[in-house]
Amino acid sequence: MAVLRYATGSRRVPRPAPAPRRSARPNRSRSAQSRASSKPMIRRPMHAAFTKSNCRKEAVMNRIYFAVAATLALGTAACGNGGTAVGCTAESAQAPVVGIVKDQLERAISAKVRGEDGARSVSLSKIRAAIGQLVIAIDDIRTSKEDPNSTKRFCTGTLKVRFDADALADADHTRETAGLNSVSALADAADIERHADSFTTGIEFNVQPTDNGDKVFAETESGNNMFDFAAEVLASGLLRASTEESQRAAAQAEAQQTAEQNAALGEQRAANLASAKTDNQLAAQTIGATWQALAGATRQRLLPQQRAWIAKKNADCKVEAASASIDANDKEIARLNCDTRLTQERLPWLANFREEGGVSTSAGAEPLPSSGDERPNDL
Repeated sequence: MAVLRYATGSRRVPRPAPAPRRSARPNRSRSAQSRASSKPMIRRPMHAAFTKSNCRKEAVMNRIYFAVAATLALGTAACGNGGTAVGCTAESAQAPVVGIVKDQLERAISAKVRGEDGARSVSLSKIRAAIGQLVIAIDDIRTSKEDPNSTKRFCTGTLKVRFDADALADADHTRETAGLNSVSALADAADIERHADSFTTGIEFNVQPTDNGDKVFAETESGNNMFDFAAEVLASGLLRASTEESQRAAAQAEAQQTAEQNAALGEQRAANLASAKTDNQLAAQTIGATWQALAGATRQRLLPQQRAWIAKKNADCKVEAASASIDANDKEIARLNCDTRLTQERLPWLANFREEGGVSTSAGAEPLPSSGDERPNDL
C-alpha cells in the first residue's frame, strides 16, 4: 500500500554510521538543525513515490517520516549513548507519530473544504484550531519487530482520537442537512470503533533515532483509515456555518423570487379583471343595441324567452366561476368571461328577428318599462 514520504533528500532514514558524526544529516544547515531541535518537523517528498524506475520488481512504499527533538526522557528511558534504539512505548517515539496524524488531518481537511474554484471555504487557522481540540493517543503499544543490528523498531498499537462533543454534534447536523450518513455510520463504514466521543483503530509505525540521538524519526503508512475518517468528521463540522449560511441565502433568494412572482401575478390578475370588464361591457352594449333595433311587437313577444335566457346565463356563469377558482378575483374574471361569451353567442339568434314587423327607428319610439325588464342583458 502506497504511503507518503517526509524526508529531505532521500527516501529513507540513513542507517547509523559506525563513527560518530556531528549530525545524521550533513546536508542540513545549522539553522535547520536548530529548528529541528525545538519543534516537530514534517518534510515533504522530493518527488513522487512511484515511478517507472522504482517499480520494477516490487512496489516501493511511500512513507511518512516525522522527526522530533529528543527530550531528557529520551536519554534516560529509551535512547542511550551512541544511537541506542528507542522503545516503541517511549514518549519520544509516540510524539512524532501523533505529529504525523495531525499533519495528515490538516492536509485532508484542507482538500475537503475547497470549493469548485479551488479556494478553501474554511481558513487554515480554523482547521488547525479544530485539530488542536482533538485528543490523540496511541494505546496498547507492542513491539512487532526489532533487529539487533539496527536502531529501528517496528511497532503496532491502537490509534485513539477523541473529539469535542460540539464538533461531533456539528458534524452530524451538517451531514444530516446534506443528506449524508451520520458520524457513527461513517465510522462503521471505515471499520473504526466508536466509544462515546472516542474512536479507535489499529496503527503500525516504526521509530529510529538519529546517530547522535538528538532526534527521533517516526514512519507510518498513509493509508490508515483514521486519517480520512477524522478529516471527514472535522470538515463536516467546520462546514456547518458555511452550509447554514448557504441555506439562509438560498431561502432568502427563494423568498425574494416568490415575492416578485406574487407581485407579478397580482398585476396580471388586475389586468385580466380590467380586460374582462371591458369585454363584458362591450358585449352588453352590442346586445342592447341589437335588442333595441327590434320592432316593439317583436320585443314583447320575445321578452319571456329573453328573460329565461338571462336567468340561465347568470346561473351557468356562477357555476363556471365557482369551479374555476377559489380566489375571489379569479372567480369574478371567470364569471365575466362566461357572461361575455354567452352574450356574444346570443347575438345571432336575436338578429334573426330584426326583419319581423320592421325595425325600430328609435329607442325612444317604444320606451322600455321603467323597471328595465326589457333590457336584454340586465333584466
